[in-house]
Amino acid sequence: HLHLHSLYRDVQGPCRQRRAMEIEVSIISAKGLRNADDGWLSGKSDPYCICKVSGLLNHSNRTKFKTHCLQNTLNPVWNRTSILELDSRKLLEFEVWDEDACSVDDFLGKATFHSKRLVPDEVFEGDLKLTGALAQGSIRVRIKVLKTYDYGLMSTFCCCRS
Repeated sequence: HLHLHSLYRDVQGPCRQRRAMEIEVSIISAKGLRNADDGWLSGKSDPYCICKVSGLLNHSNRTKFKTHCLQNTLNPVWNRTSILELDSRKLLEFEVWDEDACSVDDFLGKATFHSKRLVPDEVFEGDLKLTGALAQGSIRVRIKVLKTYDYGLMSTFCCCRS
């Protein structure tokens, strides 16, 4: 038998196992956001939040989701939940934006959450401080591991089996 492992070893290095997770992510709320609509008649920010797995060139509904936009508030409550797939070496990024109908949306801040903080059968719920230029406030999230699994870097080719 010809083993694909031998064919790809020089190109890819030895096969390594990685851990991945299926997680339930809830973007609950934010508080103390910066008012990006601070003109005389503008009101307050119209925030929405994007959650995505860091370091990917392309996203799907299994690696990225977005809340709806709430009008005229600095303390939005979204309660938006989605199921994502996350490699154990990746970060979740939460970006908060102010929607602007007549111009480019304004960046309100970013928070990150490392998958190393997740423990199977436990739920993380807490506030993550927003960072970035002019960022204020925090975002409240809940993250639960639904299942974990191991995979090889070249699992498509079944290269780690002999």
